[in-house]
Amino acid sequence: LEADAAELRRKNDALTAARREAEARVARFQAEADEQIDGIDAVEADRMEEVPKIQMQIALYAKVVGIKWDYDESVGGMLKGEVAVPSKGVCRQFEIDSNEHDEFDVANELWSLMEGKQPALTC
Repeated sequence: LEADAAELRRKNDALTAARREAEARVARFQAEADEQIDGIDAVEADRMEEVPKIQMQIALYAKVVGIKWDYDESVGGMLKGEVAVPSKGVCRQFEIDSNEHDEFDVANELWSLMEGKQPALTC
């Protein structure tokens, strides 16, 4: 009977040690997860600070180049809108299929519109 009790104590001690080890691992993993969450929160906070700056830059670029995008009509890869050239008092409407042209060609097409190399409408 004492041998059985000793065996049960040994198993109990082994299980207690395994439980403590598991609890230590849980605490360690929780600490690692907390560090990762803190890092993610820091990145998100940095991005939230950048958003107003980016919005102002985009607004500035739009004002400088005079492109007004027609977001309602720009679907399925079609880019639609108009380019205003206040110094010439004209607007150039455009419709470019970005599925058929790469980014370089789209940019060149828009620059051509802004430089007056395309037909214009009076604003």
